[in-house]
Amino acid sequence: TLMEPLASLTIVGPVFLHEIEEKPESLGIDRTRVNAVGTQEDVEQYYLKARLCLMVSEVEGFGLVLTEAAMHGLPRVAMAIPGLEDVIDHGIDGYLSPQGDIDTCAGYVQSILQSEVFAVRLGRKALASTKAFRIETIGARWEWLIDTVVNADRESVLKAIEEDCEVNDVATV
Repeated sequence: TLMEPLASLTIVGPVFLHEIEEKPESLGIDRTRVNAVGTQEDVEQYYLKARLCLMVSEVEGFGLVLTEAAMHGLPRVAMAIPGLEDVIDHGIDGYLSPQGDIDTCAGYVQSILQSEVFAVRLGRKALASTKAFRIETIGARWEWLIDTVVNADRESVLKAIEEDCEVNDVATV
């Protein structure tokens, strides 16, 4: 049989404290293993102490928390909501659980916590994945875009817009 990993949960961000106080005991979880710290100015200390990053949001824009966790070499587990597939490569550097599927999500967390070697491998791949989000990479892309727009002649730009509108069946003015 598998042993349950000893773990604690630290919740960083806005939470309803009354829910956190009541929920663990109703699930048979030792309440002393759950700590809600609320919104924090300095989250670095939490990333440095963590073994993984878990995000169970129902709605998320980009997943900055997951990117920050990856930059700290942490494996990530999150609900599969639009946008997060850009941040987590499922099975490679973390896991995306079907939205609302807590059992699958918990299984992913458990598999990471049970194997330090596995956790480190996922974390290294997560760290490597952050290259696309580094300022040098994004800055170079912006530089190319600005240079292209600034140095293009007006006629070429208008022709490209017109062609794009024709391809996408959009009326031009």
